[in-house]
Amino acid sequence: HRAMRFYKSAIVLVTVGLLTACASDSAKTSAKNPQATVDARKALMQSILTDLKVVVAYIQGKSDDTALVAKAAQGISAKASSIPEAFRAELHAGNSGAVKTRAVPLIWSQWNDFSQAAANLKQSSDALSKGAAAGDWKAIEAGFEAVEKSCGACHKQFRAKKP
Repeated sequence: HRAMRFYKSAIVLVTVGLLTACASDSAKTSAKNPQATVDARKALMQSILTDLKVVVAYIQGKSDDTALVAKAAQGISAKASSIPEAFRAELHAGNSGAVKTRAVPLIWSQWNDFSQAAANLKQSSDALSKGAAAGDWKAIEAGFEAVEKSCGACHKQFRAKKP
């Protein structure tokens, strides 16, 4: 059972790590400096990954600090709320020139779906936080799986594959 959790943890880390390839700041930054916009997106996603690593360590049995897991999940939730604003500037793989991003134009043509994907991440990380605050292993595991599902669904639809 732990091996399966480790496998899932590894998948999430890879998925979220790849997410850092499609990050942003705001429309005004994009117009002035597309690289800064993409760098800000990457920083946001990297910080989500940092919080997720805390949860993975718990799932893998490397930590037993549920308070730390709750804090990390709260961080993911807060950052999930920032994702739509980070992608407000329409800067994607089709119009970014020399700036490398894997964000696809579909983000802006299906903005409501994209925003809902971020809301789903917030909701799943909130559930993870509640489970961790209660010290409930099953709720933590279910919350982690929901976060994983939220990340994967967004990446599948709104991020270009690696070249």
